[in-house]
Amino acid sequence: MGTMTNGYVRFKKEMKRAADNNIKIILVIEGTRQKVIKGHKFTKVKGISIVKKINTLRHRYGLEFWYCINRKEMADRILDFYFALGQELHKGVKCE
Repeated sequence: MGTMTNGYVRFKKEMKRAADNNIKIILVIEGTRQKVIKGHKFTKVKGISIVKKINTLRHRYGLEFWYCINRKEMADRILDFYFALGQELHKGVKCE
C-alpha cells in the first residue's frame, strides 16, 4: 500500500526509468485483489484506487504484477520465476 500511496511518485519514476532501459518490473502483492480493494485501516486511500493505479502502470510501463494469497505463495512464485529464468539462461536463451 505504501508504494501506491506515499511512494507512488517515486515508483512511477522508477517504472519510467525501467521501461526506458528495457527492464521489466514485477510487483508482488501480498494479498488478493479483493483484499486490496477492501483497503487498509492505516490509510485513507480507497483500495479500488490502488487497483486502478496498478493497472495504469501495467498499461503505461508494462508492469507485471502478481496477487499472492500470503507470503508462502509469494515466496513460491518468486522461487519458481527465478528457477525458470535460471533454466533459460543455462540453456543460453536470452530472457526478456
